[in-house]
Amino acid sequence: MPFLLYSYLISEMAAPFLASLAILTAVLFLGRLLQTFALVFALGIGWTDFLRLTLYLLPKLMMFSLPLASMLGVILAFNRLGADNEFLALRAAGVKLRQIVTPVVIFATVVMVCAGYSTTVLMPKGLVNIEILMLKLAREKIDRGLQEQSFSESMAGIVAYVDQIDRATGEWQTVYLYDGRKPKRPMTITAKSARLTADYDNLLLGMHLNDGAIDYLDHELSQHIDFKTYVLNLPVVVPEGVAGGQNNPTEMSQSRLLAEARKLGDSERSRKLLIEYHQRLILAVGCFILTLLGLPFAARFRPGARQIAVPVGLGSFLIYYILFSFAETLAEQGGGLPLPLTLWAPNFLFLALTAFVVLRMDKETLVPAPASLMVFFDRLLRLIARRRGGR
Repeated sequence: MPFLLYSYLISEMAAPFLASLAILTAVLFLGRLLQTFALVFALGIGWTDFLRLTLYLLPKLMMFSLPLASMLGVILAFNRLGADNEFLALRAAGVKLRQIVTPVVIFATVVMVCAGYSTTVLMPKGLVNIEILMLKLAREKIDRGLQEQSFSESMAGIVAYVDQIDRATGEWQTVYLYDGRKPKRPMTITAKSARLTADYDNLLLGMHLNDGAIDYLDHELSQHIDFKTYVLNLPVVVPEGVAGGQNNPTEMSQSRLLAEARKLGDSERSRKLLIEYHQRLILAVGCFILTLLGLPFAARFRPGARQIAVPVGLGSFLIYYILFSFAETLAEQGGGLPLPLTLWAPNFLFLALTAFVVLRMDKETLVPAPASLMVFFDRLLRLIARRRGGR
């Protein structure tokens, strides 16, 4: 019986969890949609590259959608069981509410492992792949827009003129550039030859120019510089919150974050690296805690009773993320408690709350409260119900 019961309950939780995850992730993606479309038009991204960009962004978006989706999956599943009187059947068969915790723990553990893998492995790789993709697309755009013996503005803020292009090697012959990215200090560059280079390790797109000269104005004085080799870094457009290169903490692996933090010692940069390291793990464990927290409230639903599990769950989720952000702010400021203890404090608090309410699942009230407070909330709910009925 336990296997059949556990498999049935897990399957009941999986369906609303997947639906909630898809909806919440889509809502978060809509917040980035305008900027994503701006990239589509700016770089001429096709549907294949657009789908790749979306897939690379998903792990970062799911950092915030996974905990709420897992919590809603448990709440919605057990609300349905309560509405169909299946809990009454289980209680009549001698099953206690606390025995139902086991399949929820299994479900929460699976979600926690998935969330941990997403935040610690997939997210940094996805962000790096986004910049690599933007680098490739920017290079392709320049190659497409550059034509022999004509002016091209395919490089943002730079006007280029190339006399000849060697299609076999990609080298440009007799190059003229006007760099107007700094209006107060525009530059004119001439070179005998040039070629585009993409450094995917450091996520840099550059133009290597040979045998040329640079002319620019410096405090209304004309300056002239001859060079044998000159490297001009070209702008690459990336989505907001992704740019930063290989030294951006969000793009580092867990092992590198820890190694870099230990190397830097006690410094502001070290704190940022450690915060990123711990937050990825904190959010994964937070999935487990919030998933369990949804069970006690949802399991008490009965037909005809007021539906409070969903608003209570959403409220708990909101409070968790407020505390999560507050702990991050305290950790960034430094001082006081050790950094790991500060960051993990919201998880410790919610873990204690979850353990308390789970242990009281068979009680009449999950959280004991003074009688006067219970009367107040009862009157408040009745007043709201009357106003809705009057409408």
